Amino acid sequence: MRDPLHGYLGLGSNLGNRLLNLQEAVDRLNATREMQLDRVSPVYESPAHGYQSPNAYLNAVLEVHW
Repeated sequence: MRDPLHGYLGLGSNLGNRLLNLQEAVDRLNATREMQLDRVSPVYESPAHGYQSPNAYLNAVLEVHW
């Protein structure tokens, strides 16, 4: 058996129900058998960078292993 691999996934949404989009992404990733969710960061709101957008982003980071 190999040692588990660890990583971080960045999530962001600026369309529709942004918080629901993030929660659905977390739920779907957590439902996979190949990957384990270790921690979820708080959700942060940030403006779009590099272009004009009427919608701010909601962002979060997941710590995972597989």
